[in-house]
Amino acid sequence: MKYIVEKRMEMAYRLLQSGKYKVKDVVWMVGYTNASHFIDAFKKMIWRYARRNLSSYPAGKLRRIGTCQSFASC
Repeated sequence: MKYIVEKRMEMAYRLLQSGKYKVKDVVWMVGYTNASHFIDAFKKMIWRYARRNLSSYPAGKLRRIGTCQSFASC
């Protein structure tokens, strides 16, 4: 189940980064029927990603978020 959620969030991240779609459209595109559930899951994934990456870099030398191809690879 975790794998599926992660893949959905990766796709959502890419779609939102493209700037072509609104959040409400992305919710449906990645398979969620409830926007609040999607937002909660997306926030969790973003915070996990940020915590994992920001803690490994010294202050002032942080990478720009969005440079990785997937959350799992960073």
